[in-house]
Amino acid sequence: MSDIAANSQLQVKTNIQTIKGDVARVIIREAQKFDLAVLCSTRYRTAGGLAVSHVKTEVIRELKCSIMLLGEPNSRLSSQRK
Repeated sequence: MSDIAANSQLQVKTNIQTIKGDVARVIIREAQKFDLAVLCSTRYRTAGGLAVSHVKTEVIRELKCSIMLLGEPNSRLSSQRK
């Protein structure tokens, strides 16, 4: 994320931290300080193609701010584009 922000023309302040604890609880606690939480989704696929784990499900259910989920590219579609 910080590389993307640094190379864009937008002025975006980034804050990347490593925090120990229960993953969902830490994300929920820290996200309360911000207007937007950006989460990378992995694990099983939903009908819409995004992958959501039990941690993400708990975080999504409890967060009050906006959430952006970034999914992995569909490998089948990626191979067809080449």
